[in-house]
Amino acid sequence: MEVSSTIIEKMMVSGLIHVENASAAVEVRRGMPILTADGQLAGEVAAVVVASPEQRVTHIVLGRVEGDIDYRVVPLAFIGGVEGEALVLRVPREVMETLPSH
Repeated sequence: MEVSSTIIEKMMVSGLIHVENASAAVEVRRGMPILTADGQLAGEVAAVVVASPEQRVTHIVLGRVEGDIDYRVVPLAFIGGVEGEALVLRVPREVMETLPSH
């Protein structure tokens, strides 16, 4: 009998991630502001993508409601750290436009 190794991803309201400037895992929550590397507000956390069965965060869904509503899938590698209550990305705003929409 063959066992399937299918990874199922779920969208959650929060999840724990590890970032360089924190000594412990940081909780990412829906509604947290997301800043670009150049300090601009990119949007806010709309969801946290979690892979099952190990419940590991794989991506963040960035939501923007200014003008046209837009959601972008942000890989964890783009997250540089946390400042106060905001996630800070390693990339400038222009890179956000190239990320896949959700």
